[in-house]
Amino acid sequence: MNRENQTRQRLAAQIKDYFAAAGVASHVTSVSFEEYERRVAAKQFDLVLGSVSLSENYDPSFLFKTDNNPFGISIEDVDQTLNALALKENTSQKQLLYYELDETLKTEMPMITLYAEYNILVFDSRLKGEIIPSGTDIFYGIERWFLS
Repeated sequence: MNRENQTRQRLAAQIKDYFAAAGVASHVTSVSFEEYERRVAAKQFDLVLGSVSLSENYDPSFLFKTDNNPFGISIEDVDQTLNALALKENTSQKQLLYYELDETLKTEMPMITLYAEYNILVFDSRLKGEIIPSGTDIFYGIERWFLS
């Protein structure tokens, strides 16, 4: 992992402790961000502690699609679903495809999310009112929310 990120340093130490408690020996390698990027691109790792940001259209292709991702992931069902998603305009059709993608990734994916740095609140557009969640309480002010 890159040594400039203190949050990742702390997480790596915790993960190493969890591995040790499970009887798995591990070693954390902390390198410069440039070296970290080089090693990921060259696939020189056993485990990567990193982060990603999705674009405004929430397209996850760069993470999962064969030949697009830095991890060497190649899952034909995922590629087919991502290709279909790129062609769909209808929201309900996209929802079904995202569900299908999620189901495939749950069983076939060689990576997992261990930590989310930010609280995330996803809700239906029919939810109205004064919606001001805080970093410590995503339901802050819920008594002022309503469905339209």
